[in-house]
Amino acid sequence: MVLKICAMCNKWFEKNGQNQKHCKDCMVIARQRYKRKWFENNQDKMREYVINNRDIVNNVKYRWRRRNLRKAASYARASQKSLKDSKCSVCGEIENLEFHHTDYEKDEGYTLCCLCHKWIHNYLRS
Repeated sequence: MVLKICAMCNKWFEKNGQNQKHCKDCMVIARQRYKRKWFENNQDKMREYVINNRDIVNNVKYRWRRRNLRKAASYARASQKSLKDSKCSVCGEIENLEFHHTDYEKDEGYTLCCLCHKWIHNYLRS
């Protein structure tokens, strides 16, 4: 058992991997930051991939819709709702709004900004 200090929160944790720098809790945050930074830096690559592989992207979307009929219908209804006049139920943000479904069949949920929406999904997973 090897103990190490987390680079983010400075707490002791048990090291499992070779180059592990963060404790389990901070690892989630570090991954989210890395992904966000990667997407910001590689938007051109992503756009180019979608344009060059339109059939693959459309096939993935089609298969998802077939497996998740209720969610797809609920997303379609939520996109028709006007989120422009709304604000995030948690932090009050008025930009980058999304709809969090608590019940897909009844189309119930909350209007959240993208960060609060991700936080809620991470909280529900744990």
